[in-house]
Amino acid sequence: MNPFKKAGLALLVVIVVVSGTSLMFPPSTRVSRYIYIERDIETVFSMVNDLHLFNTWSPWARYDPDTRYDFSGPESGVGAKMQWWSRNRKVGRGSREIVVSIPNERVDLSLQWGRRGKAEVRFYLVKQNEGTGLTWSLHLEHGLNLLSRFFGPVLDTWQGAEYEAGLKNLKELLEKENQGRSDHQIKKTILKPAKDLPPL
Repeated sequence: MNPFKKAGLALLVVIVVVSGTSLMFPPSTRVSRYIYIERDIETVFSMVNDLHLFNTWSPWARYDPDTRYDFSGPESGVGAKMQWWSRNRKVGRGSREIVVSIPNERVDLSLQWGRRGKAEVRFYLVKQNEGTGLTWSLHLEHGLNLLSRFFGPVLDTWQGAEYEAGLKNLKELLEKENQGRSDHQIKKTILKPAKDLPPL
């Protein structure tokens, strides 16, 4: 057989095997993490319902302080949108927009995750004793994206670790604020937006 035909056949076999293996993985991935915060549910809700405050506790903010941001829509709640861009691969580029906001209960966001596509994010709040139980979850449909399916099973480990770090940051921030730090001081840590981001 012609060497080129052999190489082509071998490549075809590899593609078929990889494709077949990828399709054996789940078509979607869910990541969910929970934390208890010793703070009233109204305050916790206000933090996850305002994208301008996200970087005060975001697990990704520490990776690249030079990340550029653009905010649009209302100050908070449904329609509020944040777009970001970074040269750091751990941060990348994308956008998140609040699509559902139920006071003191939940906030749903549509996440445009760069080349990974779209995902659904939810913050779910429950009043517990004198504090608040907060769950941060992500749902990603892989569709026919074979690479996305292949990495789906490890996404819980990777993304879960970031969610745990973010929730811990939020807990520390709010519980310290509860001991004397004002909301005004918290808002001073917001990163300034940039209006010249490249299109997604």
